[in-house]
Amino acid sequence: TESLANSEMTPGEWLLQNFNPSFTAPPTRQYNELLQVAIPINRAFDVQWNPPGYPLLRASYLEPPYFDRNEDRDGYYTFDIQDGNIAGFVRKRSDGSVLQVFDEVEFISISDNVLMFNGNPNGIYLPGGGGYGTIIKAPSIASGNAGGNWVTESLANSEMTPGEWLLQNFNPSFTAPPTRQYNELLQVAIPINRAF
Repeated sequence: TESLANSEMTPGEWLLQNFNPSFTAPPTRQYNELLQVAIPINRAFDVQWNPPGYPLLRASYLEPPYFDRNEDRDGYYTFDIQDGNIAGFVRKRSDGSVLQVFDEVEFISISDNVLMFNGNPNGIYLPGGGGYGTIIKAPSIASGNAGGNWVTESLANSEMTPGEWLLQNFNPSFTAPPTRQYNELLQVAIPINRAF
């Protein structure tokens, strides 16, 4: 089952479809374009967090995204594109169908390890702080529902857009633009578990 808020079918349509043999169901919402990223379901979470979410994001109580808790989750997350812009957050199921998780997203903070956004930031029923705080964990950190603290920056101060971050982290065919060139590096190798 799913909540009526998540359903693409009204109760009347359900009754007609199940108890009126002459009923023809209307087409479901069509997604013209999805961002070409595949975010594993164990990397996107609803969180309790500390607004504004930068320069330090503290995220705890990581749960499945708020409007995606009513079924066994499979497939992957991505974003729908409208008029060339990232609009909403969706889950593309293994059977090819698409579940709309959030109609609208507002990106808040970014780092190498996490991307933070509010889902449905202007909705009618808002939790404290507005919207549904959601993070996406990059492959550079462990997947799963462990909370954490990450040094982040606001999107206004970032040199990377959310779309670039998503493509860089979750689209294997994406080629990042060239970064700063270093003429000479100190010849040392510091293990990643030694730098904090």
